[in-house]
Amino acid sequence: MSRYEFPESDVADPLLLEDVGPLLPVTLTVPIPRKRYLEQRGLKADAQWSGYALIDTGAAVSGVSERVMRQLEIPSIDEVETTTPHGEGWSRTYNASASFPDIDLPDVPLEHVLGCYLGEPQPGGREIGMLRGRDLLRGLVVTYDGPNSRVVVTT
Repeated sequence: MSRYEFPESDVADPLLLEDVGPLLPVTLTVPIPRKRYLEQRGLKADAQWSGYALIDTGAAVSGVSERVMRQLEIPSIDEVETTTPHGEGWSRTYNASASFPDIDLPDVPLEHVLGCYLGEPQPGGREIGMLRGRDLLRGLVVTYDGPNSRVVVTT
């Protein structure tokens, strides 16, 4: 069982959870089959991005930052109709993978994950590159402790 607590113990801002939301460190990279292909040849994945995933219990499915996917040069594979709080529209989809090292989840496939706009870096330089929706929260226990401004994630 792995355990991660946000904010990290060295953060003194009691309003960080309220201002930013519950964040979980994440590394985004190429799809797992490509990653395995490269590893078998002694090569490292082409590119990777490290930052944070925002835990979003209101999202049925997870999403990745369009900007990060462009940065990693991961092409869109399709477009799907979506409904968001902003209304109906179309979203690009991507094949990628994620790892969550602080909760010991090394290879999580992101097949047909939605692309989205996640804005600018948050206070303290925390950059959000992913929304972790209910589809990827199923295997976790997330405890939101509002009075103490903490979130604990365990596997």
